[in-house]
Amino acid sequence: MKQISKIAIGIFILSLCLYSCKTTKGTAGSTGMVSVVSADMFSSRLKLTVPQEKKKQTLNGTVKMLRDELIQISLVAPVLRTEAVRIEVTPHEMLLIDRINKKYAITPATDLQRILGNQMDYRRLQTILSEAVFVESRVGWNMKQGNVEIAIPLHDGVRQQQLLMELNKITVPAQRPVRVNPPSRYEKTELTELVESIEGLE
Repeated sequence: MKQISKIAIGIFILSLCLYSCKTTKGTAGSTGMVSVVSADMFSSRLKLTVPQEKKKQTLNGTVKMLRDELIQISLVAPVLRTEAVRIEVTPHEMLLIDRINKKYAITPATDLQRILGNQMDYRRLQTILSEAVFVESRVGWNMKQGNVEIAIPLHDGVRQQQLLMELNKITVPAQRPVRVNPPSRYEKTELTELVESIEGLE
């Protein structure tokens, strides 16, 4: 189970690269659209596919967005089918909960820029997700149906690869997404220390 957590964290850190990507392209697997009142929030199943040295790693989960307030990502342990990692990003801070090792970290948005690049911010990620899901029409907003793929270019200094985010079963949730609080029994740690400890596991 520690290995599951390590993979989840690695995938998340790679997914954060989309903040500093030069180009991002979203395509819909079908042309279906549904009319919505606004483009303020959505909920979707999520599949992340990350290139690795010998093979691609895929992890499933969900993503929810509430405009200007919250982006919530839940990554599921493949075997146990339970949440392994919860990530919540707001305009001001990020919360990362490692449910396997019962740890969590909270970092302000300024720390995210310091750790992962000065182009990272909440609004950039929100724009990428919104433009992939919603289409503005003359009379309002439409939401894409079918699969929506977001290809994010990655560069490790040697070769160009792609991180693929696939959204499906996109809906407008009946209730607004809300932030969660880490369980009191979980150990609080620094984000960098949490990531380093997990990356050091064999």
